[in-house]
Amino acid sequence: MRLFLSADIVGSTSLKQTRARPGGAAEDWKTGPVWFSAIQGFYFEAAQAFLQEWIKRKKDSDQPQELYGDEPTFWKSIGDEVLFVKVLSDHRQVATTLRCWFRAVERMRSFLKNENASLDVKCTAWVAGFPYRNREVVIGRYPSEDGRRVENYYQESGNLLNSIYTKKNSSGLSVDYIGPSIDTGFRLTGFSSSKKMVISVDIAYLISMTSFDGEVERIDLNYEGSHPLKGVMGGASYPVFWINMSGSHSLAVKEDRLRAQTTSNREDVKEYCDVFYQEYSSFTFRPFIRGDVGQTMAKMPAWYNEYHSLLVKNFNLPDNEYTSEEIDQYTAEEPVDQGEFEEWLEDIAPPDKPDGGPSPFIVGDNVYHQKFGTGEVTAIDGHKVEVLFASAGNKRVMSSFLKAA
Repeated sequence: MRLFLSADIVGSTSLKQTRARPGGAAEDWKTGPVWFSAIQGFYFEAAQAFLQEWIKRKKDSDQPQELYGDEPTFWKSIGDEVLFVKVLSDHRQVATTLRCWFRAVERMRSFLKNENASLDVKCTAWVAGFPYRNREVVIGRYPSEDGRRVENYYQESGNLLNSIYTKKNSSGLSVDYIGPSIDTGFRLTGFSSSKKMVISVDIAYLISMTSFDGEVERIDLNYEGSHPLKGVMGGASYPVFWINMSGSHSLAVKEDRLRAQTTSNREDVKEYCDVFYQEYSSFTFRPFIRGDVGQTMAKMPAWYNEYHSLLVKNFNLPDNEYTSEEIDQYTAEEPVDQGEFEEWLEDIAPPDKPDGGPSPFIVGDNVYHQKFGTGEVTAIDGHKVEVLFASAGNKRVMSSFLKAA
C-alpha cells in the first residue's frame, strides 16, 4: 500500500502569460521570466518542507517505526504539480504523514505568496495497492543498451524492476506507477482547491479506522457528495471527501461557520465506506496493509494469497535473476516450467475490469475463454470459477477472463 500526495500551484497559468514584474519592470533576462523563479523554487520548497517536517516528527516520536515507517520520496513533477509517494506499513501512518504534509503546505503557500500574491497551492491525496490493482513500471534503458530487441516486455520489465529492488545495475532506472487507483487519484485533483484537499475514499476509510491519540492527531473530514469521474468505475458516482486546508482564522473558515457547515462523523464515514465497497465490489475492495500493527487493516481478501503466490511463480523462471531472499521466501517448492508459466500468465494478467467480488456467473452457464475456448461452469469459489472446457479439460480461472458464450 502506497500513499500518494500531490501539490499543484494555483494561478500559475495566468502568471505565465505576462512578462512584466510587479510594478511594471521588465523581466530579468539573467533569471528568466518572472514566473520561472516561483515555479522552480516551489519544487525545492515542496520537497524540503515535506521531508524536513517528516524527519523531525519521526525523530521526536516515541514509536518512530510504527507511526512513521519508511521516508516518503519525491515521485515526479508534472508541469506545476509535484508528487510524492510513501510506502505504508501501518494504517496510522496515513494520519501522521498527512500532519507532516499540512505543515509543509503552509510553507509552500507562504513561499508562493511571497513570490506573487496571486499564487496559491491545492492538494490531493490517495492510496494505491500493489501489485494486484496497480503496477510498478520501470523507466529507462529503452531501447535496450546492448542493441537487442525486447520481445517479452512482461519479463524484461520484471528484470529491470528487480535491478532496482536488489540495487544491482540500477543506474539510470526509475520507477513509475500505473493502474486504476492512480487514474482515480489524478481525476480527483480536478475537485481540489486551495481550501479543499480532496482525498480518495480509501484514505477516508483509513482515517475513519484510526484511533486518534497522542502523536496521532485528529483529522476532520468533509463530504461533498458523489460525482462521476471520467473513466472511473464504469462511470458510477465516486464519493468526494476533503480536508479543510484553510487557516483557523481564514475567511473561508468564518464563512463555513456562517453556513453551519460541519465535519463528517467518523463512524458515519466508516459505515458509508463499508457499503461503498460492498456495492462496487466488481471495481474495488477494502484497503489492507500487510502486517498492520494491531491487525486493524491487515485482513486481506480471501483470494489474495493465492493470487500473490501465482504472481511470484511467474517471475521464478530459470533464465532470470530473481534469487534474493525476499523473493525466495515466497517461492513455491515445485519447479515452474515454461508451459505452466504461459498458463499462469494468461490467467493472472490484470483484467481490464478488476474483479474482487463474487463471480457474475452461475453453475451451468456456458462461457468462453480466449485461450481454452468454450466451456461450462461446474463450480464457483468467489472470483474463481471452475470450467469444464471441451478442448482442455477442467480449469480454474478468474471470472474476469470469461464472458458468456
